[in-house]
Formats: sequence, C-alpha cells, structure tokens
Amino acid sequence: MTVREKIITEMGKQIEMKSIKVITMDEIAQNVGISKRTLYEIFPSKESLIKEVLIAFIQKVREMVEEIIDGNDNIFVKMLKIIYLKHQMLEKIRFERITEIRKTYTGLFNEIFDKTAWKDGKYDGYKFFQMAIQEGFIMEKINVDFIISMIDLNMRNAMTDVYLKENCFYPVKTIAILHIIIIIRGISTLKGIEIIDEFTSKIKDINNIEINK
Repeated sequence: MTVREKIITEMGKQIEMKSIKVITMDEIAQNVGISKRTLYEIFPSKESLIKEVLIAFIQKVREMVEEIIDGNDNIFVKMLKIIYLKHQMLEKIRFERITEIRKTYTGLFNEIFDKTAWKDGKYDGYKFFQMAIQEGFIMEKINVDFIISMIDLNMRNAMTDVYLKENCFYPVKTIAILHIIIIIRGISTLKGIEIIDEFTSKIKDINNIEINK
C-alpha cells in the first residue's frame, strides 16, 4: 500500500468514527506516521483528501455491485442483494456524515454525488425493476419510479441517528433487511415472495433483538 493509499484509508476510518469537523490533518499525518508537510504535498487540503475518500468509497461500492450483476443469480435476487449492499455501505459511512459533507463542502458533494455516484455503473434500478416485472417477480402496473424513490428514502431514513436511536433495540442489519421486506415484498408476486423469503432466511440473526437499556 502506497503512502497515498494509507492516507486515504486512515481518513476513511476517521470519517466512519466521528464528525469531519473534528478530524484534523495533524491527526491523519500522525496516525499514518508521516510529517504534516508530506501529507500536504500529497493532499493540499482537507477537502481534497475527503474527495479522494469519497471517490474510493463509491468505486468500492461500484465494484461490489458489478460483482453481483455479473453473478449467476436471477434478476430479482440481484436486486435484493444490491439494495441490501447499499444499506450495509450506508451503515459503514453513516448518512449523517454524508449530510455533513454536503453542508460543509457543498461544491465537493455536488461534484461527487451528482456526477459520479452510482450513475456510471452497470446498475440501473429502473431497468432492473422492469426486468423483474417481465420475469414475473413483481406485480404489473407498478409505478417503478415511485418504488425506487421510496426505497432510497427509507434507506436514508433508516441510517439517521434519530431513527436508530428510536429503534435502538433493533440491530442495524435487521432494520436494513426489514425495509427490503416491507417495500419489495409488498409489490411482489407469489413467485417473488418465495425468492424474498429464501433470501432473508440466509441472513444470520435477522430476527435478533438487542435490548439497549
């Protein structure tokens, strides 16, 4: 791993743990084991470093999504896996952190998420839903745009601190998969429901409840 990669990895770890406002370049340099001068020679600003972390994060998600797409599962299972993967990745980076970046570095946020996010990858949610309808997994005459928006909305809401605090007795993994069941299962045919039930049965400890009192 190069020094540049180590810096990006370290900043990514820090972003997962705490607010970007309290992360300092001094801290990053110290944790990586380099001088602050060396750090600034590679990344001239904190914003430029955050940009590279986001690009690396999005690229990693793309690669994982494309691996699912290139697999041998039917279109419906691929959809479920991709939706669940996005829940897991949002859990990792935290939606609150993305919101914080949007407020603090608006230009950077628009550049990264409006232009390069998931749009250039192989996954086209609308196309996948249409294929799932054609193959009999989802009921016909469904407003696909609305369903996709609803999934995205629920995904973001489920990762907020307020939501997680109110539902602290549920593991995040359980929350993520229940959102898939509630939305996708409700518009699925019997054929689709069988796939969902089989998919969820393979996720360990899905029904575990952790009481945090």
